[in-house]
Amino acid sequence: MDNPADLPICQPMAHDTDVLVVGGSLNGCSMALALAGAGLRVTMIDRIEVKALRKPGFDGRGYSLAHASKRLLAAIGVWDRVAGDAQPILDIKVTDGRPGEGPAPW
Repeated sequence: MDNPADLPICQPMAHDTDVLVVGGSLNGCSMALALAGAGLRVTMIDRIEVKALRKPGFDGRGYSLAHASKRLLAAIGVWDRVAGDAQPILDIKVTDGRPGEGPAPW
């Protein structure tokens, strides 16, 4: 800086977090839990308010998880809480996304 005088913004900051996770998606939450479980101080921020996230009808999306994802969720202590709602994938329909044209020929 050109001015050698100490400015308030240039003072050392106290850090109370080791990792900042931006975004509370399935991946963001999983990362935050895994890092916290490893002993790091983690702060997660998301643009959606926590009150909205806790509403029962907030998000009706379903997720398809590979076996590796299940193992990750088990390792961070989440799988036992969601396992009762899990269902196996018995069928997959592949389409090109055009309504009324039916499934792709392959």
